Amino acid sequence: MFSLGGLKALTNGNMKIHKVLALPPSLEEDSIYFVKNGTGADLYIVDNDGSAIKASSGVDYGLTLGEDATTAYQGDRGKFAYDHAQSPHVANQTDIGLGHVNNTSDLNKPVSTATQAALDALTKTDVGLGNVDNTSDINKPVSTAQQAAIDSAGGGSSFDQDLNTTDSPTFATLNTTNTIATDVFTVDVGATGTVTAGEIAVAGPHGSTLLSARDSSGNLASTMSLTGGGNSQFSLYSSSAALDVVLNTFGGSYLFSSNLGLGTKTPAEKLDVVGNIAATGTVTAGGFVGTPQTLTDAATITYDLSSGHNAKVTITADRTLALPTNLAEGASGVLTLTQDGTGGRALALASGWFVSAGALADITALAANEKAQITWYAYSATNVNATILPLQ
Repeated sequence: MFSLGGLKALTNGNMKIHKVLALPPSLEEDSIYFVKNGTGADLYIVDNDGSAIKASSGVDYGLTLGEDATTAYQGDRGKFAYDHAQSPHVANQTDIGLGHVNNTSDLNKPVSTATQAALDALTKTDVGLGNVDNTSDINKPVSTAQQAAIDSAGGGSSFDQDLNTTDSPTFATLNTTNTIATDVFTVDVGATGTVTAGEIAVAGPHGSTLLSARDSSGNLASTMSLTGGGNSQFSLYSSSAALDVVLNTFGGSYLFSSNLGLGTKTPAEKLDVVGNIAATGTVTAGGFVGTPQTLTDAATITYDLSSGHNAKVTITADRTLALPTNLAEGASGVLTLTQDGTGGRALALASGWFVSAGALADITALAANEKAQITWYAYSATNVNATILPLQ
């Protein structure tokens, strides 16, 4: 058994002796290492080039390592520090509980998986914009409040707007006390347009509305046209009162149309009127055609003048002709009466009829299919004078 003093004498004190728990990775030249092995130690001799030779294994050299107070000075603390110095250990991120932390600067840190998931799940409601529509500025609609403000602006007083091919509309100050100004807007399309420079004005006293055409100097234009294409329609409508259409000119006025209907949308003639026509002056016509209505043959034949003043009827038995309804003073007409295939039918007249020429007997005397003409004139709303004339 070697003693520590014997080893020092053996090496003439020129070799250092180390007592360690494990052989360090870096060995000191010209040294002897006792490496604890069970109750003994392994002996390593290191030459001057740092190479270690294991001289023995598990041999009890009578050496003890001071690891507690019973075997050595409490220099075990110093031994641990010495051993650690001989086998230095650099702490890493795992040793300090940061094994999963990346060595990345703050500026270059990526978005974590959890953060990205939270961002992906984020909605406009989460940031207090739940009622905001994803609409570009150019496509934003007029809001309800904006439309209400625009609508209320129309109730103001002055509304002036100039429109041409280059300028944007400009509006005068609006208030709520006056009526709409005379000049509403001016259209100027230049010399190359189909509409000359002019003005459309909507105004009028006492709640009336006037539509006029003016030239660029503000004078009334000589012509005003409303032009449409295809199946055009120009409507005048009043929802609360009767609508008066007035043509008021200082010269001749005319309506140029293929056919003009009053009371009908499908006029068959130049002027097609459904209903009565009243005139205080003279009606001049190149000719007059009163298409006869057909009366219904019955025991008492009714005669409604609202369907036409001229009429015709074929009697198949003895009949009575009632006084015309819708009768007015000055009305006149012609009734053509035809006997049926038998002939000899008699006609009586109701109260209010008076025969001034001819006789009812002339009707009874007619043979089969022969005709008689009753020409009449109302000299009051309840009295009609008639002339009876057999037709050849």
